[in-house]
Amino acid sequence: MENSEITKVSNVRAYYKIFGGGEDSRYVRAVDDISFSLYNSEILGIAGESGCGKSTLIKVLYGLVDPPLVLLNGDVIYRIGDEEISIRDRRFKRKVQWKVCSYIPQSSMSVLNPVMRIKDHFFKIIQAHFRDIDERELYEDIEKHVQRLGLPVEALTSFPHQLSGGMRQRVVIALATFLKPRVILADEPTTALDVINQRGVLQLLIRIQREMRNTVVIVTHDMGVHAQTAQRLMVMYAGKIVELASTEEIFKNSYHPYVRILIDSLPFIGDKKRRPSLKGRPPSLLNPPSGCRFHPRCPFAEDACKRGEPPLVEVSYGHYVSCFKWERM
Repeated sequence: MENSEITKVSNVRAYYKIFGGGEDSRYVRAVDDISFSLYNSEILGIAGESGCGKSTLIKVLYGLVDPPLVLLNGDVIYRIGDEEISIRDRRFKRKVQWKVCSYIPQSSMSVLNPVMRIKDHFFKIIQAHFRDIDERELYEDIEKHVQRLGLPVEALTSFPHQLSGGMRQRVVIALATFLKPRVILADEPTTALDVINQRGVLQLLIRIQREMRNTVVIVTHDMGVHAQTAQRLMVMYAGKIVELASTEEIFKNSYHPYVRILIDSLPFIGDKKRRPSLKGRPPSLLNPPSGCRFHPRCPFAEDACKRGEPPLVEVSYGHYVSCFKWERM
């Protein structure tokens, strides 16, 4: 993995604004003071329970900060050569989206226009960034690209509803990778697919990353997927990062109780022992608990955990943990 930083996320607070305006406004703290970096040519996995802020974080990384989502603090900076561009910059959409950073959302049907043929989706994206294109030459390039990704050329003249779920997901991946972006953000790319198609989509993303040597961020709650694909793993809980390290390090030597319980709950072939599980439910992000947000469910919580919020500290090279008791885990 190359160590050069391509994207820096600094103290990002991205909340959903609800209940009117002014003093009556309240916020759902979906992403609450998060900082980390993305590096060239890596696969970063983001894990955590539903509602922990994974998808919101991906939207912020792509600059999709539209009401009711508001960016209250922090920034995301992309390094393009000698230039740095913020998601707050008015040029971000034109200079970064699709060309430098692309986005694969959870549902392929939410991306594809049901009344447009697949080929027209490609033309629309490309025409938004380039002028005076040769449509015949461009169509040949599109044909070659979809074939490399395992799609038949005939799919280009189809409407989205004429394709299977797996083929639609491959189309979305083809759209996201056609301009050879340096960063690909994949939000639950295997959602609603059967096991065979899930495997195919994951293998496709891994192959694309190896061939293009770009950076891929994969969001899923499935720790097994991360174990197979990610080089680094970031685990979130209630809008916060609780642990960040290489995937191998987290599976072998995790320090945060939440992460430890997640890993211990994974089933193994031939092992019939009852696996541990977390008690209770994730906290409301409208009114999260004081101190460590995991303390109401943590079997090791003490008074200090209820009073203060543990910082994200580097406990060994590249291994970050947010827990007061990490040394005793």
